[in-house]
Amino acid sequence: MRKVITDAERVAKTMANLISDLRLDLELVAMYIHQISPNVTINRILLMADILRDEKENKTNDYDYL
Repeated sequence: MRKVITDAERVAKTMANLISDLRLDLELVAMYIHQISPNVTINRILLMADILRDEKENKTNDYDYL
């Protein structure tokens, strides 16, 4: 039986693949997003960055040091 992939998972996978391409100039992408996108888009991207930072910190803090 196949697992159903949600829209959020599909978008996350696409974004991760695009961002991990080292040939992509992320500074230029940010400049273009700033030029063509409304503030709502930029705020949602910043929200995602905060969530990613929190998830990363929680993952590293979950290790049991004995």
